[in-house]
Amino acid sequence: MTTGIPPHAGPGGVAHPAIAAPTLDAVLFQGQFLMQGQQGHAVAEVQRLLGIPADGSFGPGTRAAVEAFQHSVQIAPGAEALGMVGKTTLRTLMSVKRQWIAAPSLEEVRTGHRLLWQGQAGPAVKELQRLLGLAPVLQDGGFGPNTYAAVLDFQFLSGIPIPPGLEGVVWHELLEALLRRQGQAGSSGLTLQQLRAIMPKLPEAHATYYLPLLNAAMNEATITTLRRRAAFLAQLAHESGELRYWEELSDGTAYEGRQDLGNIHPGDGPRYKGRGPIQLTGRNNYRAAGQALGVDLENHPELAKDPAVGFRVATWFWATHGLNALADAGDFREITRRINGGYNGLAQREAYYARALQALQA
Repeated sequence: MTTGIPPHAGPGGVAHPAIAAPTLDAVLFQGQFLMQGQQGHAVAEVQRLLGIPADGSFGPGTRAAVEAFQHSVQIAPGAEALGMVGKTTLRTLMSVKRQWIAAPSLEEVRTGHRLLWQGQAGPAVKELQRLLGLAPVLQDGGFGPNTYAAVLDFQFLSGIPIPPGLEGVVWHELLEALLRRQGQAGSSGLTLQQLRAIMPKLPEAHATYYLPLLNAAMNEATITTLRRRAAFLAQLAHESGELRYWEELSDGTAYEGRQDLGNIHPGDGPRYKGRGPIQLTGRNNYRAAGQALGVDLENHPELAKDPAVGFRVATWFWATHGLNALADAGDFREITRRINGGYNGLAQREAYYARALQALQA
């Protein structure tokens, strides 16, 4: 069976299969090491910090660069093996270079696959900052000292036992507690029971995770009245299969060459196919949404299917197309046209709308 990882040359020039590198999380919090012979995303991140070509393969050149850095900052050989990257070398490297590490998505954190920690940056950090209640000026997407202090405060107040070494770090249980607090604080909006009444096919665990993100996004776009919420949720339910599909099932080739969508380069059709709960489509829309939200969606369109970003993309589209005013007027048909470009699935959308109106008044 082929792994897709090329072999590396060991001592004497003998080729050996490369070993998958641990994550940076594992290096920082589980005592693992990056070393020669490994390959993966974490190696590429370290190479980027070192200022050498980031090919993701820990070869002799990377080892030499690590040793040179360790000597330059006087990391004692007894503290960490020369040429290997453990938590001491990695933390020192991050501190000296002062460059952000790309943060995982909130979904990766919620499912226990990754952690959020000081030194990372990205949409998930920005959403974390909102969940923590930091002032808007501090919601910059960079996990710095202010965010670290806010996480420490929440850890203390939550009463959740902190695993050794995870002070100021966000793991899945802490994130769930933050999401629950946001939902219980009300985000003055939708309840879990209402959401599941409107979208009964949505699993409860997913609905619980989505609820505070959805409420925060709706509040941000003043989708706060009965008619606005009902119309918005009905359209999302139809577009995303009740929030179960965050990426268009077709491959996107139907959008290839669509200049009206800004798809002017080869491959733009699949690259900018429908994503998120409102199925954002086309390079122009990805660029505009990204600029408005402070997320580089044009270069990273896959971020539109991250719930922390996707709900805000949906409410951005809603606001920029004047759909609150149409909802206030009860013009659900025109809302459908502006979202769909026509009236595809109108009967089902109207059925969701009627269900949402009933659920939101219960």
